[in-house]
Amino acid sequence: MEKIALQMYSLRSMTKGNMIPVLEQVAKMGFDGAEFAGYDGLPAKELRKALDGMGMVAAGSHIAYELLRDSLSAVIDYSLEMGESYIVCPGVHVEKDAGYRDGWKRIAEEFNAIGEKVKAAGMIFGYHNHSHEFETYDGVRPYDLLFQNVCPELVKMQLDTCWVENAGYSAVDTMKLYAKHFQLLHIKELTKPGEPGDLPVGKGCIDFPAIIALGKEMGCSWYTIEYEAEGPQLLADIQESIRYLRSIT
Repeated sequence: MEKIALQMYSLRSMTKGNMIPVLEQVAKMGFDGAEFAGYDGLPAKELRKALDGMGMVAAGSHIAYELLRDSLSAVIDYSLEMGESYIVCPGVHVEKDAGYRDGWKRIAEEFNAIGEKVKAAGMIFGYHNHSHEFETYDGVRPYDLLFQNVCPELVKMQLDTCWVENAGYSAVDTMKLYAKHFQLLHIKELTKPGEPGDLPVGKGCIDFPAIIALGKEMGCSWYTIEYEAEGPQLLADIQESIRYLRSIT
């Protein structure tokens, strides 16, 4: 069975001072793991023990670029204690100026160095996209500048399905284009290109059966559902999303 996680950023308002009870709700929905975007100040030992009791694992975490750059050893130590499989940078912005290309190449060099240390610790380092990495500037897409300049053994792709297709590109084609880097998927629905919307997975315009089929073929480690907006239907939408995802995996 394919492993499905929930990005806990989806429930960020609920988890403030309340992480473990919310994780219990996530476990009851049938998720195999949780992908974190902050740990609510909890010690790794306490949080991991709680997850063990729920029959869930810490799949990985989104860690801000600045923390990866300045506090990588502490990040790795915490992630190891949590038993996480991967550490992902959730996004980077480079100023659109004369140094744009060199800026992304510098980020690629930094990511190679980060990835080397993460790999040495027995985990995977990856990058999670938004739409801006697919917007052409100075004749080039930032996503290409990044993945053409990082080592596929050190920096993996966590492709966000919504944001790549929101930019007008196919998730399937992008997975194939950077197959050597492919490792993880963020499963997020789209109303139509240019109109990202927080719909239950399977209710929008993205061809998830094709994406999941290719993900299986390419050895996707985790399929992680994420919601950007919060609303009264959020928990019901997440439950509907995992049911649909299970039905096509």
